[in-house]
Parts: sequence; structure tokens; C-alpha cells
Amino acid sequence: SETVVITDLDGNIQYVNPAFEKTTGYSVSEALGQNPRILQSGQHDKAFYQELWAVITAGKTWQGVFVNKRKDGKLFYENAIIFPIKDSAGKIINFAAVKRDITAERELEEQLRQSQKLEAIGQLAGGVAHDFNNLLTAINGYSEMILMDLDENDPTRNDVYEILKAGKRAAELTKQLLTFSRKQVIQPQTLNINTIILNYYRMLRRLIGEDISLELALDEHVSPIRADSGQLEQILANLVLNARDAIHEKGSDTATRKITIETANVFLNESYMKDHVGSRVGQQVLIAVSDSGIGMKQKTIAKIFDPFFTTKGVGKGTGLGLSTVYGIVKQNGASIFVYSELGEGASFKIYWPSVSDTIEKKIPEHIENISLEGTETILVVEDESEVRNFAQKGLEKLKSHIFTARNGIEALEWIQKEHPSIDLLFTDVIMPGMDGKELSDRLAKILPDLKILFASGYANNHIAHWGVLDKDVNFINKPYSITDVAYKIRKILDINKTKK
Repeated sequence: SETVVITDLDGNIQYVNPAFEKTTGYSVSEALGQNPRILQSGQHDKAFYQELWAVITAGKTWQGVFVNKRKDGKLFYENAIIFPIKDSAGKIINFAAVKRDITAERELEEQLRQSQKLEAIGQLAGGVAHDFNNLLTAINGYSEMILMDLDENDPTRNDVYEILKAGKRAAELTKQLLTFSRKQVIQPQTLNINTIILNYYRMLRRLIGEDISLELALDEHVSPIRADSGQLEQILANLVLNARDAIHEKGSDTATRKITIETANVFLNESYMKDHVGSRVGQQVLIAVSDSGIGMKQKTIAKIFDPFFTTKGVGKGTGLGLSTVYGIVKQNGASIFVYSELGEGASFKIYWPSVSDTIEKKIPEHIENISLEGTETILVVEDESEVRNFAQKGLEKLKSHIFTARNGIEALEWIQKEHPSIDLLFTDVIMPGMDGKELSDRLAKILPDLKILFASGYANNHIAHWGVLDKDVNFINKPYSITDVAYKIRKILDINKTKK
């Protein structure tokens, strides 16, 4: 409802309606005789009020938005119309204001802006990651080739190895940063949650800062779970960031600022399920993130996973972090519960179904036992010259016959003109003019037996609609090493030979 305020010519309040009490926290008796400046928040400068006063004293109507302050100190937005009241002779005798609280609307607008900003940042991160991954492909790839050529006792070998090691760390960091921007194409695998936490620990430490302790209480015998590693990293990041903000809001001394990540094997029985809607009976893996922050009231806990719900001020949170966690948890058939009391911190407990499968490795076979050399003819299509030249040199070292093209159009024109015999197309996905997927579709009509290997440095969500992440499509992420590429190529071509 709208707030109505009437003042005398000096600005002293003579009347307020009941909505004023609800909006501002001041009772009618507290407001009468006061000046509306009791609501001033300090968000507007002196000129703002001078302009308002000049308009209404001139007999005109002023309209605008205030950022005012409630009696309890909380800020709120009001859309206001202020105008003079005149007697029958046209003389100003009072001023009146009709105001509407638009705080909820403003906060929603801000949350939507924040969400759009995050989406834009995500797209930017994808582009930056693509560029970084191209650079890292060249850096790591050439380092690997130098190591292949150096004698075991060469004194520069250790230096080159350190370059390669740093490059691999940079590649891992790029991968972790992409966790924040991607809507993952889910690639679940059987894994150990402790391994994910330990590998992601440094990143989490960077997120929370040096003034908060991050402790681990990991059960070394924790059972495997089936999950997408990127989604688990996203869960950890959002819960740890939420814990960090709760600790900062409490403002405790550094010694008591603590976040704990815990894992354990637990069995949930029917009794637990009755008291915890959404839980499942059976063997589960507990993933808990606890903090020494400000804690929450039950009213807040009831809304904590709602999209756009946040207890932070305008511009300080999107309200999407915990709803994302909830969505991922539910998507994987797990459950999440919150335990908290105001002033006593909070604990988010996730119960993830355990599995008895063997933990999967990224490369299940031992590539050392497979010869990576081959004499097949390969067309490398890549718009980045550093990556294209590296792939050519690396594969030529392994005795393959290599042709290159800078983009899909150049590759297609060359094939239509020269009619070469090609065993495999190794192409980047996203290129100017003609992308890798369109090129492969066009070549399939000309060379129906052509095998294809796609590569990209973009996040999975950025390339998923190209179809290159489908189950039967051969794909490799950038940055890649020449060993990775050669191994992929051998699998593609040798399996084809076996079938024949």
C-alpha cells in the first residue's frame, strides 16, 4: 500500500497514514512533528534535496525515487510524488507526499542484472579460456617435443620439464575457472570425492582469502560416488563462498573464522527419511561444509534454496549460488539439508548415493604399451597458427603425412581441387567462416570413410550444440599434448582397421 505524508510549510510532519508505520518502522506518534529528514539515508547529496524543495515551493509537482532508511537502519527504495496543497485562493498551505515501497522490485531488477552479468562473464570466460587453451597447447606441446628430443642426461631437460609442469598447472587452473561459467554437459563417472576436494583445495583457498581457516576432515575410506567432477567443484565453490560471506557478516576475530569440509560414509534408515523429506534409505556418502559464520533463522533456512533469495544487500549477491547447488544435488539423485542457528554458524550436509563400481581414470589404458607412430595421411584444420604448426610438427615426428588448412573453407576448397586421399580429419570446432562441424558434414558427402577428431578450448556448454560431445563423436580438449592426440588418432584408426 502507498504511504501518505502531509507536512506544514516548514516540512514538519502533520499526518501519516498506517502504511507509513509499516514501511518505515516509525509509529504515528514518533513521526508527528518530525521532519521527513529522519528517513534520510545519506545516499542523496544536498543538491538532490535542494532541487526537490525548489520544485514544490514553486507550486509544481516533484517525482522521483528515494533511497531512505527505516528506523531499524535498513535501507529501502521509495517511488515518490510530492506536491503542494493549495487553498481556494491558490496559496500553498501544505505539502503532501504519496510514496510506494519499490525495494522488492529494485532488488529483483538488480538480481536479474547480476544474473545477466554473470552470464556475460561466463561467455567472456569461455572466450578467454579458449585463447588461453590455444596458447597452452603450443607451450605445453612444444615443451613436450623438446623433451622427446633431449638426451636423458641433458642439463636443460629439468628446465624444460619445469616449463611443462607449470603449463599443466595453468591448464588445470583454466579448467577450474570454467567451472564458474559453464552449464555443464554432464559427464558422470565413478570417482572419489576426497580426490576432487584435494585437487580443488588451492582454488577454494583463493576464494575465501587468508583471514579464514579452511580445514578438511576427510574419511580416508570413503566410498566411491558417481558424479560429474565439474559439478562437484561447482557445489564446493558455492558452499564455500556462502560460508565465507556468512563469516564476514558475523565479523568475528580471525582466530575463530573457520570453514570445514567433511566426508564420511553413512547409512540413512527409514526413521531418518521420515524426518528428512527428499532423503533416500541406504548407503550414502556425506559431503558437509560447515562454517563459524552468523548463522540463520528458521525463516531464512526455509527459503535458502529459492532462486534469487539472498540475505545480502543490493549488488552483493545474486541469490543463485545455493539454488544451483540444490539443482545439481537433485539432478544426481542426492539430498541436501541445512542445520543452523542464529549466531552459531551453519552446516550444509549433502548425502550422495555411494556405488560399488571401480573408480574410473581419465585414460583407462596404458598408452605406453601402444605405438603412437603411423603413416596415415591427416588433415589438420586450425585457425590458430601456433596450434596448427605444433600439431603438424608433432604428428610428423610420429611419421604421419600431414596437410594443414587455416579454416574450414580453405580445407574444403583444397580437397575439392586436389582430391587427396585422407585417412583422418583433425579439426578445431569453432573457426571463422566455416566451423569444424560444418566442414565434417560437407566432407562426409565427398569422403564417406573419413574419420574425424574434433578439438576445442571452449567450455563444454559453449560447444555442446555443435554435437561434438555426443557419445560416438571423437573429441579432445585443448590444451592437448602430442601424445594425447596421437593416442586418440591411433585408437580411431586402429579400431577401424580391426573392424575391417
